[in-house]
Amino acid sequence: ADVVQVRVNPTPGSASSKEAAMSAKSEASLEPNGSPDSSSPKQEAEFIEFDICLVKVEGGQVKIGADVARKDGCLKIRNIHDGLISDWNAAHPDQVVLKKDLIIDVNGVNGDQNMLLYQITNDTVLNLKLRRYTDSPASP
Repeated sequence: ADVVQVRVNPTPGSASSKEAAMSAKSEASLEPNGSPDSSSPKQEAEFIEFDICLVKVEGGQVKIGADVARKDGCLKIRNIHDGLISDWNAAHPDQVVLKKDLIIDVNGVNGDQNMLLYQITNDTVLNLKLRRYTDSPASP
């Protein structure tokens, strides 16, 4: 079986970031965002953002295992197949990555879908920030 090392909400440079991730309930909290006035009919779409960390292990998985579409400075997940994301989903059933989720940041890089793809392709440790809009249910 492949070994997948995962961390959530890591603090770069922190020696205890792994310990903090392990002690966090379910590895992360999903925080809702959007308009504070939920009674307004013209409110912005609500979303949650969450962080995951995928590590490419030599001799193990090196692909994230997702088909993505370039979209407005981010990457929209179109399909998930065998790879680091499916391994993450198996290890974190309460914080799965879904189709339609948006990858909005990779290792501190954001706003340019080409640079996001570059980071995913070339970096060994992938700190991903994902966004999920809560008004459109998705499936794994």
